[in-house]
Parts: sequence; structure tokens; C-alpha cells
Amino acid sequence: MKSEVSVLCTRVRMEEKRLIAALAAANVSAQPVPPSDTPLPIEPLAINLAGGDSTDSGRIVIDRHADRTSAAYLAPYWRATAKAVIDGGQAASLDRLALARLLAESGLPRPQTALVLSEDSGLQAVEAFGNCATLLPLAPGSPELPLQDREIAEAVLEHREILGHATDAVSVIQAGIAKNGNRLVITVVDGVAVAASGLCPDCDRTESLRLAAETAQFLGARLLGVTIASINGRLVVWDVDPVPEFRDASPIGDQTVEEAIVALVQRVDQLAGMTVPTALHLAQIGGADVVLSA
Repeated sequence: MKSEVSVLCTRVRMEEKRLIAALAAANVSAQPVPPSDTPLPIEPLAINLAGGDSTDSGRIVIDRHADRTSAAYLAPYWRATAKAVIDGGQAASLDRLALARLLAESGLPRPQTALVLSEDSGLQAVEAFGNCATLLPLAPGSPELPLQDREIAEAVLEHREILGHATDAVSVIQAGIAKNGNRLVITVVDGVAVAASGLCPDCDRTESLRLAAETAQFLGARLLGVTIASINGRLVVWDVDPVPEFRDASPIGDQTVEEAIVALVQRVDQLAGMTVPTALHLAQIGGADVVLSA
């Protein structure tokens, strides 16, 4: 018999252990589920579902899959075979370039950002940003590369273009450097900022939490890590992470991250068991984004 909740992950880290334990404490059956080890048919999902769920997902799926490349490919299967998916919304399947373009349309404050396709274009961007910038590889969650001056920028960009893969020459460069001391990582669950880590004396706390929550809502994310940074005296949405680490995060209110996720699972499950008109009415009242199966 399937668990009520599948926690999708390749390995169970501290975050997943805490989440599964919190679900168990709330009498919710949950288990870690790795990505499918069987071939997935490329055909209409309705046909795939008629033959059984090849992803072996539970009624509710929580996306904690660290490999975002395969996660983006698997997302349609998860969404088709579960009553609800708790994930990073559009951040769950987009790379940093696509997210930067999307966030540029949001009206949210962002650092100056440029797409670079070569060492030369990267150096031009770094110079335009005052020789203090950060290179963000396109893969979500991959480590940022601070470029404190032109000499470091030349070394990093040359290494990526000559010794890296072909795609390494393509990256996003943002003005400024976000480091411990001027950045906060805020975990947002169901549109509410519930925990934060990092230090940023110059970050207005209320404004930082508001920006994080609005970013998650804009991206349609039920679970998202949002990095807020103070760059040149201005708060900006620096980056987002669809699989945020929260083991060292401090709760903002009365709930830990795992407790907030458990409460979301319970709300989603309650809505999924109702008639469609009633569920939609309550979802509109509560602001929930619930996908109901037929």
C-alpha cells in the first residue's frame, strides 16, 4: 500500500529526516522515494496513468530532489500521479536564466543582472558592475562564484570557458556579492515566511520577509528558499532555491519548517477530499494553490 506522502529525494538528509519524523508524529504515513529506476514512457500521461503509476508516488508528493535537472523532467509525472505536489512552483523546473528573466517581469527588486556567453562578455559585465559581481551557474542550487575584482573574474571566466563544459560559458552575472553578513536565506511555506538563516544587519526584517513571501507567491511555490541580500544599501531578491536547506534556520513564528509543511499537507489533504466547489471556495479563502485530481 502506498504511503500518503512521498518525500522525493535521492538520499535522506537531516531536512528529510526531520520532515518524515514530523509527518509521523502527526499520524501521516510518509516515506522517502527516490527517482524512478524504471523507464518512463514518452506518451500521453493519461495512457501512462491507465497502466499504473510508474513513478510510485504517494497521494501527496513533496519535492526534495537535489538533482534539479532530473527533477524538472520528472515533474509532469509527479503532477499527474498525485493529488498535490508541494514544490518550488516555477522554480522547480526552471534554470537561473529563466528565473532571472521571470523575476525581471515581477516588479520585485533585483540586482543588475546580465546573461554572458563568453569570457569577453563576462568581463564587460563585471566592469559595468564596478568590478564587484557574482557569477551564478545556470543550474539551480549550484555554488555561486564571487568575482571580487577583475583579476579573479578573468581567472574564473577563462577557466570555465576553456576547461569547463560547453555550457559553462553560459552563465548569469549579478552586480554585487551576497555573503554572510549581507544576506538572509528565508524559507517560505505556503506563502508564509517561516524560518530564516544567515546574518544581515542592514536587512530590514519585515521588508525581507515580505519580499521572500511575495517571491514565492509570484513563482507559485509551496516550498521555496529565497535569498534576500543588501546590495549597495538596497534589498534585493538575490536567488531562489526549490530545495532549501533549513536544518540551521531559526523559526520566525511558532512553527518550524517541518511543522509548517505538515500543516500544509493536512490542509491539502482536507481540500482534496472535499467536493470540488467546496474545496475551491476554501482554497480561495485561504489562498491555497491546490491541484485536485479528477
